Amino acid sequence: STKNEIMSANVELYQKTGGQIVVATVDFLNDADISDYAYTMFNQWKIGSKEKNNGVLLLLAIGDDNYRVVPGYGIEDDLSAGELKEMLNKYLEPDFAAKDYDAGVQKTFSALVSWYESHYNVSITGSGTAVPDNGQYEGGGGTQVQQGRRSGGFGGFFTLLVVLIIVLSIFSRRRRGG
Repeated sequence: STKNEIMSANVELYQKTGGQIVVATVDFLNDADISDYAYTMFNQWKIGSKEKNNGVLLLLAIGDDNYRVVPGYGIEDDLSAGELKEMLNKYLEPDFAAKDYDAGVQKTFSALVSWYESHYNVSITGSGTAVPDNGQYEGGGGTQVQQGRRSGGFGGFFTLLVVLIIVLSIFSRRRRGG
């Protein structure tokens, strides 16, 4: 039910605001700088509305014990680095440090949705759009079939992770910085 709630909330978020919240994890960055890696990922995945450039990427590098959040240029003045840092410290860091990635991601996702609701004066219920239970999700950019391998030790987090990478090609509309 968690994965459907998150996917439905993100579909509704995009419909009402053009915004998207993408959560991605990698095991290791192989000595890459996490900021560069996240910005490249944001650009390649074209997160958020092309017109508004208002997506957010949350990248977790589990094996490197690191994470990074990247807002689109269209919202970075309103969703400041300070506000994002505060949000991560409050909602992600305690669970991330305890290796309860699932809980941290859920709390951070909810906090980001709340920010979009306030910023765009909308309500995101997540109940308006049904998401199929077969692993396929159809959206504006086509169909994305989510699949992958389970990594040992992450429990239900891997399942949530696969679901949270919900907009890779679904709404491919905007590159960061254009």
